[in-house]
Amino acid sequence: MALHYTLIFALLIFELPLPHQWRRNFLYVISRSRWVASGFYWIRVVYVFVFLLFLDAVVRMQKTENELRTEPIADARMESQLHARKFYSQRNVYLTGFTLFLGLILSGTYHLVLDLLKREDEMEATNRVVSDKSKQETTSRHDEVKKLRQDLSNMQSELTEARKQVVDFENLRKQAEGQHQEYMRLADRYNALEKQSIADKKGD
Repeated sequence: MALHYTLIFALLIFELPLPHQWRRNFLYVISRSRWVASGFYWIRVVYVFVFLLFLDAVVRMQKTENELRTEPIADARMESQLHARKFYSQRNVYLTGFTLFLGLILSGTYHLVLDLLKREDEMEATNRVVSDKSKQETTSRHDEVKKLRQDLSNMQSELTEARKQVVDFENLRKQAEGQHQEYMRLADRYNALEKQSIADKKGD
């Protein structure tokens, strides 16, 4: 196999899929490197040459097939040479064709995966912001609940104190009513005794 076809075969092997984590790290490095951006320019140039080699291989394959159809075969050695040339030209067509096809697929996949990685990063950043906000809201809600519970306990203690004051006031009112009734009873008795003493004085 010629050197340029060996290089194309190596490029084809390199295009095979890598494991997910390697591919992710690899794509991060590729997407942010200036050297790789210039490398992509040269890869495009290489693909132009691969395309030219593909066209050359197609032309050679058609030429070989035309020779097999049109020229009379004189001996077995010439026939085997023609079949070998046909095999090599077909191999080169398939090799360059698959390389171009996989290059196009990988180019599209590369851009899709980069978009996917950007969206994943944006989603992770959004999730972090949302989780931070939810943690802050949870903390503030816990603080609010704590404050409300404290206020509730203060109000309950004030209510208990007010109930005690109401009970004390009721006791005081009952005591005052009792003293008032006793005072009225004593005043009535005093008046009765006064009347009796006046009547006794008049009777003497």
